[in-house]
Formats: sequence, C-alpha cells, structure tokens
Amino acid sequence: MANQDVYLLGNFTRFYDWSYMDREEDIPFYVRMARECGSPVLEVACGTGRVLIPLAREGFEVVGIDFSEHMLGIGRAPSWLPARLHRPHVARLPARPGWAP
Repeated sequence: MANQDVYLLGNFTRFYDWSYMDREEDIPFYVRMARECGSPVLEVACGTGRVLIPLAREGFEVVGIDFSEHMLGIGRAPSWLPARLHRPHVARLPARPGWAP
C-alpha cells in the first residue's frame, strides 16, 4: 500500500471538495502570509487546490505538491493562473531560497 493513492481507496477524492466547499474563512490568512513572504508560495499537500487557486488568483506564483494524483487531477488550475502542480516524493523535493523550513 506504500505506493497506492490512499485518496483513491474508498473514493475519498470525490468527497473532499464537497466536505470543504463552504470553508473559506482561512483563505485571508494564507493571502496575508503570502503577501508577507512573497512569491513563490509552496503549498504542500495542496489537494484539489482549495487554497492554491485563491492564492494564484491574487497573483502569487504558487507551486502545489500532493502525493495524490487523483486530487491533483481535480485541482488542475486554469492555465492563466500562475500555479503549477506536481506529484513529487516529498523527501526528494529540493529546497528553494525563501521557502521556510
């Protein structure tokens, strides 16, 4: 099970957005943090882009990573947004200057 997409098991992926669709109260916090730190913004475990897409709409360059290819498939941001989604192995992710440890 180490390489299986746990979100695919039990059909969790299709319920994720439904369970979080009304949750937006934390978005202003992430926007404020992004303004303080600047671009690029790294969102680890970005899922379907609930936080990533609003940040990109605010004009931040956002890099989202998630283990689940299925979650990323749902979260593909429109091409006009400055966001990139990846499915790397987190342990092999290189650090970039400006990203907090």
